[in-house]
Order: sequence, then C-alpha cells, then structure tokens
Amino acid sequence: GPLNHLDMIVSIGLSNQIQEKAIAGIQAVAPEVSHSLAQIPMSQAFWTLRNPDFATPSPKSTTWWMLRAYRLLTGVKWVDIAVAHKTLHHKRPHLFPLLDNSTDRAVTKQAGKSTAWQAIYDDLHRHKEQFDRLERWFVCELDQRPGLPLTRLRMHDILLWCDVSQGERGYARGTG
Repeated sequence: GPLNHLDMIVSIGLSNQIQEKAIAGIQAVAPEVSHSLAQIPMSQAFWTLRNPDFATPSPKSTTWWMLRAYRLLTGVKWVDIAVAHKTLHHKRPHLFPLLDNSTDRAVTKQAGKSTAWQAIYDDLHRHKEQFDRLERWFVCELDQRPGLPLTRLRMHDILLWCDVSQGERGYARGTG
C-alpha cells in the first residue's frame, strides 16, 4: 500500500534522530513516493534486478522509480540517508538496501563504485553462493524458533555494519 504514518513510526523507532519537521516533510512527499513504489512489481527483489544502472537509470525503469522514491525522501530537508533507507526498506524489504552515512561511505570506498546500491548489487552477485547458503541457514533457524526471515539485503546490512563497527565482524563469526 501507500506510504503511511506506520512506515514513519518504524523509521522513528529505528532512528532516534528523526525530527517532527522530517515527519511533516515525509507526509508531504508520501503520495509521490507511493506512486513511484506502485510502478514497481511487489515481487521485485533488489538482487534479481537485471543489469541495473543506479548512476544513470533509463527513464521509467525499475531503478529509475526506486531512485525517484529515494530522492523524494532525501529531498526533504530534515530526512537523511538513514531515515530514507529505513523507511523504504521497511516498505519494501526485498527492494531497498539499508544504509546510513557510515555504511554508505564504507561500501562505496571498499568497492570503488560510484553508488552504494551498485556496490551492494555487485556484492550480492559476486557472493551469490554464500548468500544462498546463509539464506538457507536462516530458514532452518526459523524452523526451530519464532522469528521473521531476513532478506539478503538485511543480511548484507548486518555484515556491512559488522565491518564498519570496531571488532564486530569477529564477534559475528564467533571468533570475537
């Protein structure tokens, strides 16, 4: 459905830095963001995009609509990269990566790519077999305990955050 107040509440819960002005701004652009999202099939996953061009997407392509939704949100004066990504990821967890200033800088610098989205896309394809295994492992874990499945984008986010957080990668591997 369209972007609504519940999506904003999730963003607020995930980012304690969001301000009332940002909420008002998100509400103002919500109809246009919702229109952009409506142009993309609900079944579309980020990692199944075909040869996306995140730097200069073809007009009216899936990546064009994705970037339009993102740019509408980040065009709001008080909405930063983290709030925009958290809002869009909540709305479409299979379609939008999770990034903040730290992870955005890290992934583009590490990969030498012009956009973080391209770097994430390339990571998901370069390590497809590992993500397949990780996804299967998480599904098995869910069979044994309650919880929600993690998308590949969320898994990538966790791994990336572990890389940018001091010492967290070893802890995540069980060696910390």
